[in-house]
Amino acid sequence: MGMSQEKARELFPVVDANGDGLISPAELARLYERNGTPITPEEMELIFAKADADDDGLISLEEFVVFLG
Repeated sequence: MGMSQEKARELFPVVDANGDGLISPAELARLYERNGTPITPEEMELIFAKADADDDGLISLEEFVVFLG
């Protein structure tokens, strides 16, 4: 996606609404909805397939930075 690591690190807490250090599908969906572009389940699956490197169903800060970088 071409975002700098610094910008990705700044964005992470905005997406991580509950502050647990991980982004869930629900948190990511809320971000898209807030921005006026709801995400389909298929789009969510594609994002998590690419971003969730350890396949635990959540996106860590490190995974988020790599995904957006």
